[in-house]
Amino acid sequence: MFFLQSNYMYGILIVIAILSIWKQNQNRQLEYVMLAIILLGVHGYREMTVYALSCLHSFWKPSIGISSDFPNERALTTVVVYGMFVFLFVHRVKNVYIQMVIPVLSIVLITFLAIMTVALTSVLPSDLIGGYVYGAAWLCLHVFVLEMLRILINRQDI
Repeated sequence: MFFLQSNYMYGILIVIAILSIWKQNQNRQLEYVMLAIILLGVHGYREMTVYALSCLHSFWKPSIGISSDFPNERALTTVVVYGMFVFLFVHRVKNVYIQMVIPVLSIVLITFLAIMTVALTSVLPSDLIGGYVYGAAWLCLHVFVLEMLRILINRQDI
């Protein structure tokens, strides 16, 4: 079960994403750069988030401690890797049914992974949800930037 959240599975999904970008002939460099920024920036983004939250928390309510694992790095990475894979996959598939089913199945899979993680490990549910929320925010920001850059590049080609 935890194989789906292992570095091996992340590697498999990243290699498939790289191959799918390579197969496409449009905006290859842009998508490679954005994929690299998204994946390589996850750890730094989490560290920045932890630092910002600890500063805010110490200013706001210094007597109450927060979890050292908030947001959960494994959950954040899972959302980013699976989310980027699903985005790239759905972006290339022409079948509308598959475009609707794959994101729903990925949400169900991530929800199942969250339930199993809480049930079988000592991770707090709030840490896990925080990882999912911050991972989704990181992913959405970069997908938005990717699409804006794609529109600008296509507009210049006209």
